[in-house]
Amino acid sequence: MSVCNGLFSSESVSEGHPDKLADRISDAVLDEFLRHDPSARVACETLLADQCVVVAGEFKTRSPETFRAVRERAVTIVSDVLRDAGYRDSTTGIDPERCEIQVRFNGQSADINQGVDRVTAMIGARAPVARLRPRRRRTGRPSSR
Repeated sequence: MSVCNGLFSSESVSEGHPDKLADRISDAVLDEFLRHDPSARVACETLLADQCVVVAGEFKTRSPETFRAVRERAVTIVSDVLRDAGYRDSTTGIDPERCEIQVRFNGQSADINQGVDRVTAMIGARAPVARLRPRRRRTGRPSSR
C-alpha cells in the first residue's frame, strides 16, 4: 500500500482488548449460523461496555427455524465465548453469568438483499472467477486473421 502526500493510520489491539472479544463473539454467532445453514448471510456486530454485551445484526437463512434457533442460542453463545476467554466474574472484567446480554437480530433488509443477490448466483462485489487453465501460447506461427 502506498500513501502519497497523505496520512496512514492503523490500530492494533492486544488479545485482551474488548474489540478482540467483540470479534470473537460475532465470529461465534457467524459460525453457529453457518453450522445450521452454509449459505446463510450474516452481518453481525458486538459491543461490550460495563457488564453489558449487545449482539446485533441482519441475517438471512433458508429457513426461519434456523434464524430462530440461533437467535434463541445467542445468549449462551455469548456466555460461552466470555468463559472461554477467561472471564469468570466482574473482578476479571465481565461476569458471563450476570452481565446483561442484549440480542438484536433482524432478518436481512430487502435493500441489502437486493444488493447481494444476483441472477448469476454471484454474491455482492465478488470479483470474476479467473480462468482455471492458461491460454496456450502460439509459438512462431503467423496469425491467420
